Amino acid sequence: MSFINRIGQFFILVGFICVAIYFISEPESGGMGLLTGGVVSLVLGIFIRVKNKPEPEESKRFVSLRKINQKSREERKKRLEKRKAQDKKKRGY
Repeated sequence: MSFINRIGQFFILVGFICVAIYFISEPESGGMGLLTGGVVSLVLGIFIRVKNKPEPEESKRFVSLRKINQKSREERKKRLEKRKAQDKKKRGY
């Protein structure tokens, strides 16, 4: 997780805390600044996290199976090309 993503996570956490405090306390007592700050912080944090999304890393699991699968696909493709070439020869194209 990069530093910028951690900052985004921090803003999301602070935003949730501010909004929770607003709703737990009496909203009529005028804590609009707390609600506004919390919502702005949430939006900013979500924006930072979405904008700087880390690239997904390829899983190390099943690497050998993927290699075997790739080889079998390549062999199947070669067989199909060979068969098409033989069919062309038979038909005289």
